[in-house]
Amino acid sequence: MTNRYRRRFLGALGALTVASFVGAPWVGAEATRPRLGDADEFAVIADQSVTNTGATTIAGSVAIAASSNLLGFPPGEITGNVHLADATALDVAGDTAAVNQNLKAQPCNSDRSGQDQGGLRLGEMVYCYNEPATLDGELRMDALNDIGAVWVFQVKGSYDIAAGSKMILANGAQACNVFWQVTGTMTVGDGAQLVGTFLTDESIVLGEGVTLNGRLWAPQGSITLNDNTISQSACASSTGQITTTTTAAPAPPPTDTTVAPTPTTAAPAPTPTTTPGSGTGSGSGTGTGTGSGTGTDGDGDDGGLAATGPVSMLVAALAMGALGIGNALVGTERAVRWNKRRWRPRHAEPRFARFRRR
Repeated sequence: MTNRYRRRFLGALGALTVASFVGAPWVGAEATRPRLGDADEFAVIADQSVTNTGATTIAGSVAIAASSNLLGFPPGEITGNVHLADATALDVAGDTAAVNQNLKAQPCNSDRSGQDQGGLRLGEMVYCYNEPATLDGELRMDALNDIGAVWVFQVKGSYDIAAGSKMILANGAQACNVFWQVTGTMTVGDGAQLVGTFLTDESIVLGEGVTLNGRLWAPQGSITLNDNTISQSACASSTGQITTTTTAAPAPPPTDTTVAPTPTTAAPAPTPTTTPGSGTGSGSGTGTGTGSGTGTDGDGDDGGLAATGPVSMLVAALAMGALGIGNALVGTERAVRWNKRRWRPRHAEPRFARFRRR
């Protein structure tokens, strides 16, 4: 290999190496969505009690593992199932404990300790706070058009959300892929708007009018509600589609739809009628059978004169015969010329003589 080609090869190899390092994703930079198990359909899970004030609406099921303390329903409304200190409640409480441990064990990618979340725009990642955390304002989670993006927030201590604060999903981010793990008590001010699944080692208290697109799980504590709205939006897969199963109705049995044709009788053709017109005409002729003349019909227009009879038929026959003879002659002449050209031994003629003949 010459020096010139060796330099080109080494340069290309170096460029590929740099590109591979630049384009490679950072190992551990992506958060992982934990397996929720049977707890997936439960919007509210507590260990001790769920207490409500006002017209709270919970779209989903509710479970309390250690007691039957479900207070304030009604006037609150639960659209799903309710399980109080039964086998299902114990089972889903165990699922939440597994989810809680999964979220705690995920490696931290961005330490935001001491930083208020208000005004931030965050991509998918594991964010950790080694002390109590706060949100005062708007927090945007931007998926960059990746509906599979996952966020995990780890808070060691309490988590306080100021009144009127908002969590906003941007560019395909989904509430089902946002998870909050709080070791202390979570307190939310009036009118705040939340997204994601919240798990605490202690209790959760929502202020008046708080809305949540997600879940509230306190597998070791209690939950207090106050005229809140808790819903769970559908979670699209990585292909951007939600799978549904539909059963088509059976096709009706085939029926004979053949219709016998209805006989129709054609209407008789109308009998031509001739309306005589009144008028005067003049003409002159010779004994040979030809003549001309003009006249007017009854309405004053030129009536015209049509040549009829044996004379007109003879003229037409002669014209057709002449046309046929002419076509025959032309065709015969073309055939003769073609045959003459075809069978004439061209090689016997000089080259220029053939071109002149053409």
